[in-house]
Formats: sequence, structure tokens, C-alpha cells
Amino acid sequence: MQEPPSRDELLVELARERSIRRTVRVLKAKRSRIKDDLNQLVTHLSLLVPRSKEHGSLRQSNSEIILEALSRLEDDAFTQFLTQIISQDNNNI
Repeated sequence: MQEPPSRDELLVELARERSIRRTVRVLKAKRSRIKDDLNQLVTHLSLLVPRSKEHGSLRQSNSEIILEALSRLEDDAFTQFLTQIISQDNNNI
């Protein structure tokens, strides 16, 4: 039979788990703030796009222009972040 882990091993594992949980809380809070900032950025970018006469497709045409501009960037991670935000925004219409 296996012996139970020593008290020191349990304390080390407990400290590790506590650190992981604290890090998760910080990462969740930071992710939330970053998403809010990106949503605000997309809203502000929409102000730069010329207005279309078709009110129904206005938001869609804004998204298309922003996505085209993003495709010309050389930053895949940033492009993917904003593309995700824009697609979520369009799904909430």
C-alpha cells in the first residue's frame, strides 16, 4: 500500500493551488478589462467609417471595413481579438 503524502508535500501543493487560483482571478479581471477596452475601440473605429445610406446594413458595412483594415495589419493575435469582438457585436444586433 502507498503511504499518504507527507505534511510538507501537502503544504507545497496547497500553496501551489492557492497561487494558481489567485492568478486565475487576476487573469479573469484583466481579460474582462481588455474586452471592455476592445469593445470601446471597435465602437470608436466605427465612427471613422463613412456612413452608408442603408441603415439596415450600416453596422455590417462598418464591420466589413474594419475587418478589411485588420486584415492588412501584421499582428495576427490583435486581429483575431478584434475579429472575435466584432463578430460577437454583430451577433447581438
